[in-house]
Amino acid sequence: MFFVSQYIDHSIFESQLSMLHSILSRRNHQQQALIYCGIYIFPVLTVLGFYAGGPWIYSSLIAAYLIVPLCDSIIGTSSVNLDTDQEKIAANTALFRQVTFAIAPIVLLVVLWGSWAASHYQLLWYEYLGLVLSVALVSGGIGITVAHEQCHKVNSATDMFLSRLTLLCTCYMHFTIEHVYGHHARVATAEDPATARFGQSLYRFYVQSVIGSYKSAWNLERTRLRKRRLKFWSHHNTMLQYTLMQVGFMLLVNWLFGFAGLVFFILQAIVGFSYLEVINYIEHYGLERRRTPTGGFERVKPCHSWNSDHIVSNYLLFGLPRHSDHHAHAVRPYQILRSLQGSPQLPFGYTIMMPIAFIPSLWRRLMDHRVIDARNQMKLIALVND
Repeated sequence: MFFVSQYIDHSIFESQLSMLHSILSRRNHQQQALIYCGIYIFPVLTVLGFYAGGPWIYSSLIAAYLIVPLCDSIIGTSSVNLDTDQEKIAANTALFRQVTFAIAPIVLLVVLWGSWAASHYQLLWYEYLGLVLSVALVSGGIGITVAHEQCHKVNSATDMFLSRLTLLCTCYMHFTIEHVYGHHARVATAEDPATARFGQSLYRFYVQSVIGSYKSAWNLERTRLRKRRLKFWSHHNTMLQYTLMQVGFMLLVNWLFGFAGLVFFILQAIVGFSYLEVINYIEHYGLERRRTPTGGFERVKPCHSWNSDHIVSNYLLFGLPRHSDHHAHAVRPYQILRSLQGSPQLPFGYTIMMPIAFIPSLWRRLMDHRVIDARNQMKLIALVND
């Protein structure tokens, strides 16, 4: 380090880093929409890595889990929020929404290409594994993140279509129902399958969330149909539509690429929606809403979601790490999500927290005392307000 430091002008480095931090920290809002396009590097790396051969197939994963955390560490965090006038401009800038439009067709093409490649190439086991994980990073890690943003725009036919198309590629279309009408209503309660309990491992949570969220989506759709006096076994049932679409799509993949292509598609779909569930685990671990005297729950507040202000992660995940504001104000578009006072903070960005979540002892050592601190802070706030 001493030898290298002799050849570095630290004043220039710090000046450049400060300029980069300013650009990325949301002060220059005109530049923000184009910066979000950085997410498109992952599908490109997936395809190029495959044709480069051998270990290069892991290029997108290396970028996601080594380079991104490194950039988060160097560039750091920012709690800068847009002011009222800037928010209005950003919220009405069409380019922010248009940036998300290309994700669905890209995800579809990459998944179909991956199914074709898996059925036409003789791959070594580590190449096949790398292809599954890399394609799943595109369909799940990137695709579902953007589909999540789009499925909240329930009054936009375009956004809902693109969200469903993306989720079709991971057989997780029920997410558009359960997430908006289930998870957001019951978050940070024992009634929500997508909220991790205090002390619960990722593995126990995974089963709870995957099965519980699917059941919840059917129950929510049953309730919707009953209220509208529509038949359950009919074309009005959205969950039946989703089921037929997903089965039909798998049959199409089998017809186009054979059984090998179908196996690949199913594997990348499972890994793809697993990316989502690991993030779900991180976002609300151990946080709880209080019961009210009427038997319900207090309204959702910033303190009921883990927040992360790591700049690079926020750009690559379309503001998802600013999860406290998203749950407190679900209709706010990703480009104007705020860092809110009172929201508990994750110690690292998502791409570091995700691998840690797979090691329960390390996760609990890192997070349990933070959960206790967050709960004590909630109690203190409640006492003051009461």
